Amino acid sequence: MKKKFMLLTFSLITLVLVSWISTTIVRSGNFKKRDHTSIGAEYFISRDALYFGYDLSWEGIGRPTLKQIDFIKKDGTPITPEDDFLIQPFIEISSDGNTIGVLDEKTVMNEGFINNLLPFEDFQVDGKFRLVLRVEFHGNSIENDISELEITYKKFGITQSKDISFDEGIFTDE
Repeated sequence: MKKKFMLLTFSLITLVLVSWISTTIVRSGNFKKRDHTSIGAEYFISRDALYFGYDLSWEGIGRPTLKQIDFIKKDGTPITPEDDFLIQPFIEISSDGNTIGVLDEKTVMNEGFINNLLPFEDFQVDGKFRLVLRVEFHGNSIENDISELEITYKKFGITQSKDISFDEGIFTDE
């Protein structure tokens, strides 16, 4: 009887320990924004789309697969189709080192940068990566600029999300 009790106790402790370690590994990791690009609202006067590039990195165990990105305004609400912003995310790959900082759509097309842009969804991250946002702004007020990005990703079969601060927003105050 004592032997069964000891075996059951050992099994229970092992199960709890393995569960705790597995949960810790699955939940570990973070996305970090390594630079920031913003521009004055006056550059949107022509109503053409602008492309903004951001260096990000994944720091943690595993290789997450990106699923979705939501843009959160300064008032804490997500961007919707009714808002002044239309934002489309891409992953930029560049073998020659030429990357997008801030460029208008015409330059992105004419210079061939569009060929370096991959869909955001289902991209598997391995360390550093470059996020490019195609932004259209059809409003007049920049008061409710973007304050953070919420990245939804899948790692080890579990869907999770992380927020990345966008302190400076897309627009500068200049």
